Amino acid sequence: MTASLNKVIKLLFWEALKLAGETSPEKVLYVGDNLEADIKGALNAGLTPLLINVKNDLEPPEGVVKIKKLSALLALLGLESD
Repeated sequence: MTASLNKVIKLLFWEALKLAGETSPEKVLYVGDNLEADIKGALNAGLTPLLINVKNDLEPPEGVVKIKKLSALLALLGLESD
């Protein structure tokens, strides 16, 4: 990805945060399934990315959590019901 494209993607993430009413990227968990657009984009914008990879065929960058199904997110957030 080029530097100018990275800047555009960062601005898109930040604009989405503003529209959602949250302007602090470090407070946002971004769940995505694409390493380039979602995970690297979120990292570049200062968000915390989480990779959802149903096929379990991708390796996220170091420090990025990977889950295989969306329901696993509930357990990570401590919202799983017993």
